[in-house]
Amino acid sequence: MQWSMRRIEIALIHFLDSQMCFKRDIDPVATYVKPVALDVESIRSDVDSIASDVESVISDMESIVKDVESVANDVESITTDVESVATDVESTGIHQTSLAGDLICFNSSSFYCNINNSINYKVSPSWQTSLLLS
Repeated sequence: MQWSMRRIEIALIHFLDSQMCFKRDIDPVATYVKPVALDVESIRSDVDSIASDVESVISDMESIVKDVESVANDVESITTDVESVATDVESTGIHQTSLAGDLICFNSSSFYCNINNSINYKVSPSWQTSLLLS
C-alpha cells in the first residue's frame, strides 16, 4: 500500500493533534502533582526531624537509666554502711531505749549515745568522745 503525501500529511496532523490533546490533558494534572510532590517532600523532612527527636529522647532515657542505676548503687552503699554501723553498735552492747527524733542508748558500762546529727557516747565516767556524722 502506497501512502500519498496527502495521507501522510493528514496522519501527521492527527498525530500532532493527539499529542496536543494529551498535553492539554496532562497540564492540569501537572498543576496538581507539583504541590503534592512539595507536600510529600515537606512530610519527608518532618519525618526525618521526628526520627532525630526520637533518637534524642532515647539517648536521654539511656542517660536517665544510668543516673537511676547510680543512685540505686549509692543507696545500696549507704544501706551497707548503715548495716555495718548497726552491727558495730550491736557488738559493743549498745541497746536502743527511745526513738523520738533522738536515739538514746545505754549499756551496763555507763555507755550512752544521742543521735541528732551527731553521735555522743561515753564509755566510762573518765572518758568521752563525740563523732560528727557527715
